[in-house]
Amino acid sequence: MSALFLVVSLLLFPTARGQESAPQSGTVLRERLTKIAAGFPGKVGIFVRNIETGEEASVSSDDQFPMASTYKVAIMVQVFREAEASRLSLAERVPLSEADRRLGSGLLPYIAPGLNPTIHDLVLLMITLSDNEATDLLLKRMGAKNVPAMVAATGNPGYSR
Repeated sequence: MSALFLVVSLLLFPTARGQESAPQSGTVLRERLTKIAAGFPGKVGIFVRNIETGEEASVSSDDQFPMASTYKVAIMVQVFREAEASRLSLAERVPLSEADRRLGSGLLPYIAPGLNPTIHDLVLLMITLSDNEATDLLLKRMGAKNVPAMVAATGNPGYSR
């Protein structure tokens, strides 16, 4: 996933590499996205929007894909919204117990019970190491219904979980 983002970033935003580039038409951009998608094994969906002009381009953007760890970004957004609204503190400590253990990626499954990371620590572990235990602890703290409601409220009518 990060490799795709890097490739798309480098190909679509050459000025970030110090090169000047004329604005691309939607058709040219779509053609470039199609070429990028064709270079990856399996089914790829891409959607991009220029936030300054509103121009959009996509490849298979209406198809449904498993969210996998991309859902972690939505959880992080909800955490920061809750903190901004003073409904939680990023310094709040969350006790870890044996019942919180989750298989999969991350470090928390290998740490002895008794650690009390902050919500900020959990966000950091969830986003940088894709820690599934941190993800589940944050989702539990945010409320399993609140995160999808927040995503739907951002204007993504096709979102469902």
